[in-house]
Amino acid sequence: MEKRLESLVEVAERTIIDMIITGKLKLGSRITESELAEMLSLSTAPVHQALHILGRMGIVRIRPRKGTYIFDFTIEDIRKMTIARYTIESEALRQACSNNLGRFCLEMSKIISRSDIEFTMDNMTQYLKHDADFHELLFTYADNEFLTMASNAITIKVMVLWYLSILDNYTVKDMEDSFNDHNEILGKIIANDIDGACCILKKHLERLEKIYLRDK
Repeated sequence: MEKRLESLVEVAERTIIDMIITGKLKLGSRITESELAEMLSLSTAPVHQALHILGRMGIVRIRPRKGTYIFDFTIEDIRKMTIARYTIESEALRQACSNNLGRFCLEMSKIISRSDIEFTMDNMTQYLKHDADFHELLFTYADNEFLTMASNAITIKVMVLWYLSILDNYTVKDMEDSFNDHNEILGKIIANDIDGACCILKKHLERLEKIYLRDK
């Protein structure tokens, strides 16, 4: 019974995240366990546990006597998120280089080669998948589960930010800039300039904030 409850909690957690990413649950909106349980065709027990897990991740905000709310973004939130992403990803990059520099560079070059596509809006989704692979590679070769766990919580919010706020502002030039950043990062790593690679990574991550602020 306990194992079944655990699997239902995972289902509830994953489904709630998907509903946020797709916009079915609006940012900042109030939700109740009973409403979610009905939407997910589950009992309230796994939904209750899933919400508390998501609360620890900052995906929902549980306010005593007021209710549970889906997180929302402010400009300050995005700035803080960028700082946190850089802190985690730069350390992952350093550990990846220390663990297996040659293999890490080889795999990174393969991802960059796959992402060297025609930069058009029709190919945007394909490019963004390669971009996600690039960042995930840092954690694969860092081989540090705690860095990965820290990154996962932020990644969910980044995905929501992309799908609900940024895609409408994303341009072909943004794809080209992102691709060039990846190439520069690899070049710095090959040259054993890890600090230089981290500086470019910082600039790369800060682009998200700039794209979000367009037309604001």
